[in-house]
Amino acid sequence: MKLIARFLLIRVLVAVPVVLGILFFTFMLIRIGNQDPVAMLAGPGADAPMLAMIRGQLDLDRPLLDQFITYVGRLLRGDLGVSWQGSK
Repeated sequence: MKLIARFLLIRVLVAVPVVLGILFFTFMLIRIGNQDPVAMLAGPGADAPMLAMIRGQLDLDRPLLDQFITYVGRLLRGDLGVSWQGSK
């Protein structure tokens, strides 16, 4: 029984950094993409104050590390957020 418990513990301990790595990778892919999600949301006629307001509402005006920590915290609570495209 101890062998199985040890095996499961090692698997869980290995899975945590793997999941965090995958989350970080996908988070960074979205952030370094070619298009600005705020500009896509606001449309082509948006001015700078409107873009700044939307960035503030989506917390995109904060440093990347803060955004990632908030992202992971919300994921752990089951909050997947609002879609950037559909606003749902």
